[in-house]
Amino acid sequence: MKLAENLKKAVLQAAMQGKLTRQLKTDSSVDDLLQKIAEEKARLIAEGKIKKERGESLPLAPERKRSSATPSPRGTPPKTPDNSPQVLEENSISSRQRNARFEPIPQEEIPFEIPENWRWVKVGNVLSIARGGSPRPITSYLTTSDDGYNWIKIGDSEIGAKYINKTAEKIIKEGLYKTRLVHKGDLLLSNSMSFGRPYILNIDGCIHDGWLVLHDYSESLNKEFLYFVFSSNVLKEQFFGKVSGAVVKNLNSDKVADTIIPLPPIEEQQRIVEKLNSILPLIDEYGKEEDELVALSQNFPEEIKKSVLQSAMQGKLTKQLQTDSSVDDLLKKIAEEKERLIKEGKIKKDTTKAGASGRALAEITQEEIPFEIPENWRWCRLGELFVFINGDRGKNYPAKTTLKSEGVIPFISAVNFSNYTLRNDNLLYLTEKQFDSLGSGKLKFDDIVLCIRGSLGKFCRYPLEMGAIASSLVIMRAINSQIIDYICNYLQSIVFFGEITRFGNGAVQPNLAASDVGKFLVPLPPIEEQQRIVEKLNQILPIIDSMAVYGTKKKAGRPKQEEALSFIRTFLQAQKPAQPKTAAPEILELKAKAKQELPAAVQKYAGLMGVTYNRITIRHQKTRWGSCTKTGNLNFNCLIMKMPDQVRDYVIIHELAHRKELNHSSKYWTIVAEYCPWYKQAKQWLKDNGQKLMERQVFQK
Repeated sequence: MKLAENLKKAVLQAAMQGKLTRQLKTDSSVDDLLQKIAEEKARLIAEGKIKKERGESLPLAPERKRSSATPSPRGTPPKTPDNSPQVLEENSISSRQRNARFEPIPQEEIPFEIPENWRWVKVGNVLSIARGGSPRPITSYLTTSDDGYNWIKIGDSEIGAKYINKTAEKIIKEGLYKTRLVHKGDLLLSNSMSFGRPYILNIDGCIHDGWLVLHDYSESLNKEFLYFVFSSNVLKEQFFGKVSGAVVKNLNSDKVADTIIPLPPIEEQQRIVEKLNSILPLIDEYGKEEDELVALSQNFPEEIKKSVLQSAMQGKLTKQLQTDSSVDDLLKKIAEEKERLIKEGKIKKDTTKAGASGRALAEITQEEIPFEIPENWRWCRLGELFVFINGDRGKNYPAKTTLKSEGVIPFISAVNFSNYTLRNDNLLYLTEKQFDSLGSGKLKFDDIVLCIRGSLGKFCRYPLEMGAIASSLVIMRAINSQIIDYICNYLQSIVFFGEITRFGNGAVQPNLAASDVGKFLVPLPPIEEQQRIVEKLNQILPIIDSMAVYGTKKKAGRPKQEEALSFIRTFLQAQKPAQPKTAAPEILELKAKAKQELPAAVQKYAGLMGVTYNRITIRHQKTRWGSCTKTGNLNFNCLIMKMPDQVRDYVIIHELAHRKELNHSSKYWTIVAEYCPWYKQAKQWLKDNGQKLMERQVFQK
């Protein structure tokens, strides 16, 4: 049972026992209240509005414009003096409601003690109870006219809500004699299916026979208090012992009338309502958060793992450092190594086969990029980082019947993958002769083996010295081994599976081409940042994997439940945007100065460079000096106002250059150099002093 539900039940129970609010001696007498109800009931009987014999009787208050016409047998609709149809009045007052006097409650029926100035009473002694009706066939009575009455069915109520505010259908007025007219403020109680659920009406209308309407004889009881009484376990426990029906459970008016409720003074009723109206919404909010946690934890740990990995791929899991090396230098180093491999004949150039990592890859367009990454990261393609090698599909491809259960050279297929590594309990082996005859698909230590048929994206990091792959797999061999740890986490992320969706075909047996895998986008951080990400993930992911699913039926999993929820809460809290803090006076001054001076400088350089831009935003950021969106919005860190003028101008030119090139290619840097010949000195200044400035320490100008 959910914690919020249990808490709500406990609070309602405390209210029904008089433990939620303070009892006051100045409160009026419950006995006087009960006497008033009894007298009003007697008056209604004397006036013929309630019959002593069995029959329909709903107290009809004149101000509510309810008719007091004498009821007629079913099928013979009564007529009022103005000859309009009258509400049917039949079988709503049980034998328990006939007399105005109150019967004492036997001590053995009282479930718990209540305050001295409260009383236990039977529902039928203080409330009239009437059942709705459904004209047959209902389709003959439904209308789309605004002149019709709201047709209130069980389906119009929302479980757990307090009010019924609208209906899906309306019913013609001529059908009223076969149903029951109810009014705003009436208390309804479901009497079948989900029986015993109370609601307060916020509309007038007619009720289906799945409802009971409850009305206070004297109009002196608090409707909201009655709603809370019927919402509590005091009534629910009694109802469960009274319902009948083999398949559909029914709760008729006699059985409701026979239940007992605790009744406090009218002033105490109001205090209870006020207290519950202040407490229960807080519990409901807690319940929503609990629902979110449960929804997440039902798929735990996979969903949380995806969130953590996505944060890592967006640069949100670790701190960006100005002292990190350049990603551009890393990509240049990898490109040079690839060129060397091509010259040595280890990579074939200009071929369509999977091993052809030497082919030129298309430049990344802004439309392809799924999300923003830190300024010192780069979007690149997998084909820039890896050589792709397909399995041998030729005549030397080994038949399964020729493989051995023991040997030296494993033959790998997707069934050998488990948790991104290689299982050793189900391997089959090639002979050395078979291995030597293969033209492709030969594994080496630390290769990544990727499934491109069937279970797309399933992979393992190969831990052995040699092996061979099935034709449904492809080898990813890193040109620079330093990136392998980071890429293995990338291959588990939403980014990677988004690329599979983008390039995979829609066949019954889904598949990818190795050449298409080479086109996959990768958010690549500096090598130092990659290491920080891997270290952080190596701490977090094992914790997630070790935790059992919330709510598991396995006893062994239950001790992990609170640990799992605690971790989820901590992680979710970390993902929430921090509450805005009051900026320091220094930052406020710098922002004001930047808003005053930067627009003129931006306009000046934009004119020189022949580019346009949209709005300029000034922020106080912790990791970047500026940015430019593809729509031309410019963002600047207010701290650039503490830089030397030439460094600040470099930052402006740097961002405006992105209006011509949305990347950091050689063409981009040519543009920067044209308008900022001193850019290398400015970059060096930022490298030497940028981190200190971010931390607002003393630095050398």
